[in-house]
Amino acid sequence: MSPPSNQTDVKLLHDVGTKLVQETSSCNPPISTVKSLEADVGMALALLRRRINSHESPNYRLYPELLLLIASRLTTDDLVKASHISYHWRAVLLVFPSLWSTLDLTHPNRAFAFLTRSKSAKIHVFFPRLPRNTSFPLESLEQSAERIATLQVVDYLSQKELLLRTMPSLRTLQLYMYRSSALLYEQHQLCFPALETLFVYGVDPPLFSVLETNEC
Repeated sequence: MSPPSNQTDVKLLHDVGTKLVQETSSCNPPISTVKSLEADVGMALALLRRRINSHESPNYRLYPELLLLIASRLTTDDLVKASHISYHWRAVLLVFPSLWSTLDLTHPNRAFAFLTRSKSAKIHVFFPRLPRNTSFPLESLEQSAERIATLQVVDYLSQKELLLRTMPSLRTLQLYMYRSSALLYEQHQLCFPALETLFVYGVDPPLFSVLETNEC
C-alpha cells in the first residue's frame, strides 16, 4: 500500500483540528468524546512525526556503519541524545547491543534501559553508593553476571551478593571499601576465572581471595 499523499495528510490534520475545536467548546465534554479526541490527536502527532522524518536532512540518513562509528565514540549522555534525533538514528542505534554496554548506576533508570538494550553483549558496570530505595532491579544485574566484563563497586559490602556470583567474563575489577565493620574481617572467595586486573582500595590486606580457573 502506498503512503498517503501530502494532500491526504493535510486534510486529515485539518479534520482533526476542526473536530478538536468543535468538541472542546463545551466546558465538560463526555468522557467518550475526550477518549476519541485523544486517539485522533495521537494519530495526528504520529503523522506529523512521520512527515518530519521523511524530509530529514541528509545528515540524519547516514549509513548504519558510519552512524555506528560515530556513536561508538559518544559518551553515554550523548548516546542517549543521539537516539532521540530521529526515527532512523534510533532504529539503527538500537540494533547494536555493544553501544549500550556501559551501565552507570548513578542513573538507575538509564542503567536498566542499557542493560535491556545490551542483550547478550559484554557489559561494563559502575556501582556507586546506591540508596536503599534505588529504582534499579538488582536481581536483573545478578542474572546477567556472566556478561560482566568490567566492574567497579563503591562499598564492597553493599554488593556482596553480586560479587559472590561466578563471573566468567570479568576481566577488570575495582573495589572501594570505606565502611568499618566486624563483617569486613569475614573472608570471601570470589570466582572470576578470566580476571586480569584487580584494584582494591580502602582495605589492607584484601579480605578475599580470587580462585583459579580450575577451582571455580
